[in-house]
Amino acid sequence: MFVLTAWQPGLIEQHTYKLGDAGIPGTSVYTLRGVILEGKKVLEVEVETHRVLSLGGQQGKLESVTHAFMDPETFDFIESRLTTMLNGAEASYLHSLRKGAEIQVYQKLRGSPPDTRTVPATGVVIDESAVMFYIERTDWSKTKSVQWQRYNAAQSHLQPNKASVDKSDADKLRIRLESDIPAALYDLPPGKPAVVTRIEAAGVEQMRLDDPPKTP
Repeated sequence: MFVLTAWQPGLIEQHTYKLGDAGIPGTSVYTLRGVILEGKKVLEVEVETHRVLSLGGQQGKLESVTHAFMDPETFDFIESRLTTMLNGAEASYLHSLRKGAEIQVYQKLRGSPPDTRTVPATGVVIDESAVMFYIERTDWSKTKSVQWQRYNAAQSHLQPNKASVDKSDADKLRIRLESDIPAALYDLPPGKPAVVTRIEAAGVEQMRLDDPPKTP
């Protein structure tokens, strides 16, 4: 299993991605930080997503913010919070907390009573929002494969994941991620630091790196 060599406080990495669905345009900003949570050194992934929905000729603003906390050595899930806003009003709130071999989930949808449930969670679990950072920090070789369980807060279930090298040449490293849904392909430029530049699934682009050019 991959191990992050050193925890470091503060901002570690941040990237903006353009989302691939032309019918619901939007962007997501992914931020990785080193933080202290209840006196322990952990990693935090924040994902802020803005999308525009067209409903009956009218446009709506859909926004979500995820905060996921994980072990700095293995990326194992500790806790996450997901808030979704529609036109500035909170539409849903999800709080997931790892307790031993299960994840306890508290959910509140607008207009509905709160709901609580548990998800069995043995072994290493990686929050969906942290998968890109995990792939970037894995030392890939043509024969290497890694496996974990991926947690989706909105769906509150785990998916077995397996990742391996699909293509490696002078211009591109492509990682193939397989689960119980169509395989996803993650493109990274060769060399370090590695950054996911594009994600494709079922032949359709899902996300593309949209960071502004860096000034010398």
